[in-house]
Amino acid sequence: MAKRVKCKYCGQEFDREIASFVKISTRYAHTSCHEKAESEAAELRKVTDLIQSLYYPKQPNWGLLGKQIQKYKDEGMTYMGMYYTLTYFFVIQKNNIHSSKGIGIIPYVYDKAKAYYKNQDNAYTKTAEIKQRDKLDIKQTEDIVTIIHSKPKKKLISFDYEE
Repeated sequence: MAKRVKCKYCGQEFDREIASFVKISTRYAHTSCHEKAESEAAELRKVTDLIQSLYYPKQPNWGLLGKQIQKYKDEGMTYMGMYYTLTYFFVIQKNNIHSSKGIGIIPYVYDKAKAYYKNQDNAYTKTAEIKQRDKLDIKQTEDIVTIIHSKPKKKLISFDYEE
């Protein structure tokens, strides 16, 4: 008897006896869909934790922020992209979040932050390559050169006066 169920995340039907699945309370999901949803939830949590720390000690307007985050996600931005953009703008460039309403700066700074982190990555990569070159084991040959010191031949000075 086929036990067909609908995936909670993608909405596709699958057979529980054939496909790998995860049971979530009374519903089912593909294992891959569940892992993807879990990783996205962790990324979203990272963004919200950052926003909370930026607004501390005040409480942010989560209604507005939730709408903005969802809007940017629908526009094709990733949660980690938003996280790095906010980190770039408010932590690295030291702008004040209390003077702004929400996180509306993200679409304007997203590409700048991406370029900044790409440049940083290249700098770290180059540094790692240099450190790697320093660790290379190069065999050195040692040539021993002996120099024999001989007394210099001095020209004697004669005090005889010749006419």
